[in-house]
Amino acid sequence: MRVLFIYPDICSVKGSFYHGIGYISAVLKKHGHETNLIHITEIPKKEDITKKIKDFNPAIIGFTSTTNQFQFVDQVAEWVKQDFNIPIICGGIHTTMDPDSVISNKNIDMICIGEGEYAMLELMNAIEENKSYDKIQNLWIKQGSKIKKNTIRPLIKNLESLPHADRDVFNFSSLLEESKRADVIIGRGCPFACSYCLNHKIKEIYKGKGEFVRIRPVNDIISEIRDLVKKYEIDIINFVDDTCTLDSGWVKQFCEKYSKEFSIPFEMNMRVETVNKEMLQLLKNAGCREARFGIESGSEWLRKNILKRYMSNEKIIQAFQDARDAGMKTYSYNMVGMPFETPEMCQETVEINRKIKPDYIQVSVFYPYPGTELYNICRENNFLTKENDKITGYFETESVLNLPTLSKKQIKNFWTEIDCIVFENTLEKDYRKLKPLYRISSKILGKRKSKALFTWIKKRVA
Repeated sequence: MRVLFIYPDICSVKGSFYHGIGYISAVLKKHGHETNLIHITEIPKKEDITKKIKDFNPAIIGFTSTTNQFQFVDQVAEWVKQDFNIPIICGGIHTTMDPDSVISNKNIDMICIGEGEYAMLELMNAIEENKSYDKIQNLWIKQGSKIKKNTIRPLIKNLESLPHADRDVFNFSSLLEESKRADVIIGRGCPFACSYCLNHKIKEIYKGKGEFVRIRPVNDIISEIRDLVKKYEIDIINFVDDTCTLDSGWVKQFCEKYSKEFSIPFEMNMRVETVNKEMLQLLKNAGCREARFGIESGSEWLRKNILKRYMSNEKIIQAFQDARDAGMKTYSYNMVGMPFETPEMCQETVEINRKIKPDYIQVSVFYPYPGTELYNICRENNFLTKENDKITGYFETESVLNLPTLSKKQIKNFWTEIDCIVFENTLEKDYRKLKPLYRISSKILGKRKSKALFTWIKKRVA
């Protein structure tokens, strides 16, 4: 049987690989089903979508999306129902976090909550055999005016039992034309309960359904990377898990095996509480070129009481220094515009980044995702606005909240201030003669435009 995935991914030129679809596709193909993908990377046109559906003639269409991209699911699903009598299922993180909203969409026939590999396999087998599928775990199914809400199946215990994610369904070679960077996941689940993140909600959904944090065996990951480098031209392995350094024993074993077989550099997300000098040196020796840490805020009060991030500024500073001493580049994740944040707290975020001097910096304007603890706090305090539905990406610079402690203008200004820190450090280090001009330009044009101007000048000088 044929399943057509539709994935709105309007954030970059070519889009990105998504493991959720990759794993489901791999399981379905292993059991004899056919899969295809419409990867939407620009504003969709009905005629293009319709032609691809006609050409593939699927038995079912499966959507997945993030919260910010769900507006495109809504639009395309309506087009599908106008021209085809094909059942539509929707899964992914937005569906899992906000299932009632998704199933209420008039064009969606059923949804899949949580891990979808075996739910989708059961569904496809049932359709193929013309059998009922109304009792399949993880699925909510519309039955007339009612909704059949099935229970959640246990978590997949042994992740190595899954085939490696199917990258061909994404035309992975084409994705690599933009950057020869291959994303790999180490495991599933996170033991932390950050209030802005989805993990605490997913833990609740899967309570009593198995071990939430599961890490793949090192040999399974090495095998996947081996297959990747044989099939594609890869320059960087990017481990995209929230935290790759949870288990020091696993890290040590991975470093030993990776360094024996590969010379390709890799990058990892880490937490400052889970690393030390010895581990960072092991990672560097194995080929890790970049350590990425979430700071989120320079305010210890905000991190502890609002974000549920229980680390000190001292630990953050030490981790960045240890990574630098090991010979790695460092990357800092930050947010601004959070509930109860003040200008003074934003300034603390500026100051700690100036102190740690990351090589790369990312700053996001906080967005309240449905199902998270901070979303509920925003709703209870009337911080939410109608702007929530207009955001399509993760890196928007406009806040969707009305905060009594921070204006939208202040949020945007602090975003710019943090975003320019690495550039200003580089200017200080390598182009000191240009700094007085940059200061004058910043007063006239603003920091963001000055950064763009002087980046152009640097390229011309180089």
